[in-house]
Amino acid sequence: MNNLNTKVVTVIYYDVNTLKLSHYVGEFPVQDKGRVILPQSFKDNKAIVSVCDGENTPLEIEYADKSDRNQKMKRQDNKVVTVFYYDNRSLVLKHRVMHYPYTANGKVMIPTEFKKYRAILAVYEGDLTVLNKVGERILPMEDAA
Repeated sequence: MNNLNTKVVTVIYYDVNTLKLSHYVGEFPVQDKGRVILPQSFKDNKAIVSVCDGENTPLEIEYADKSDRNQKMKRQDNKVVTVFYYDNRSLVLKHRVMHYPYTANGKVMIPTEFKKYRAILAVYEGDLTVLNKVGERILPMEDAA
């Protein structure tokens, strides 16, 4: 670990005692190849789901049918969001950047068509740069088997 710099990241994790999905924004050391280093003291009692570049905040979501959506719309604008989810046919954590409308109280409206066959874990505002997700490990090609 030479030339340690730091980077502000958002860590999305499960508390292993309560199984509550949470997030933490903090500054962590970075290896010379750009990999963020989460110290063991931080990882204790946490199951890390994803590490995202920068400071990010989760949004509240609401599932609605088309008829309900028109009554609750604040305006026709959409929010750019990053949705973390499991596909019901796979245990691989996925994410997708989408444009969704939102209600007058600011909740993002996820269409029921997208929710079908998916378990949504979290929705964050903006196009997040995901550095790593659970089950992923980015290795240089010379280290790959």
